[in-house]
Amino acid sequence: MNPALQQIEMGLSNVHSFDIQSKRTFHVLVNEPMMQLLQPLVEADTSLGNCEICFGLTPPQEDDLFSILSLQKADLAIDVGIYPTAGYHQQACYSDHIVAICRKGHPRIDKQLTQEQYYAEKHITLKIRRSELYAADYFTEDTISQRQISCECESLLSMMTMVSESNCLGVAAGSLAEKYAEKLGLNILALPFTVKPISQKMVWHNRHNKSQAHIWVRNKLLDYLSQIENEQ
Repeated sequence: MNPALQQIEMGLSNVHSFDIQSKRTFHVLVNEPMMQLLQPLVEADTSLGNCEICFGLTPPQEDDLFSILSLQKADLAIDVGIYPTAGYHQQACYSDHIVAICRKGHPRIDKQLTQEQYYAEKHITLKIRRSELYAADYFTEDTISQRQISCECESLLSMMTMVSESNCLGVAAGSLAEKYAEKLGLNILALPFTVKPISQKMVWHNRHNKSQAHIWVRNKLLDYLSQIENEQ
């Protein structure tokens, strides 16, 4: 019973006041690009006091995500494709874009990518976990025809690594492509389609709206995302 009582006491005390020197772990669910961008900033932050921010992957199904937040198994989530739901607050927090990637030294593609080249090459793909659509289909306004799929990956970073070791094309979040392009030997190319922004949203249960602890961690995450945008 003691851990549960401590959790209740901590929750009640943090509604009106919050001290970063009090030990507290915040659990944040994010998608893979957000985890890759945010985790290094958290590790390098010396102003957290005795607080920790731990990340986990958002579940594929939206209902499961809201259930986790409702049961307080996570404090908040950041993801794309989350739709408004009663009882939860949402806030746009970061905008990204998709790009095409290929390995440096690709025999047919250098600095530009045409639609003809896009369809002529094989692709290593990644599905958006919540929609079951490929990223290129989800984040473009155009209808993309069937392409040659060489491999389908679960991880964005795994897909980028495989693209760097083949003549296949991939589609990635621009921020992540820029972060790893030099390390992996990748060229970043504009997609030959009309692309839509990757709109990341922060979502949490309404019970946390006025919690000082929750306001603190939300502001921390917003500060990190602002740093990333300013560096781009």
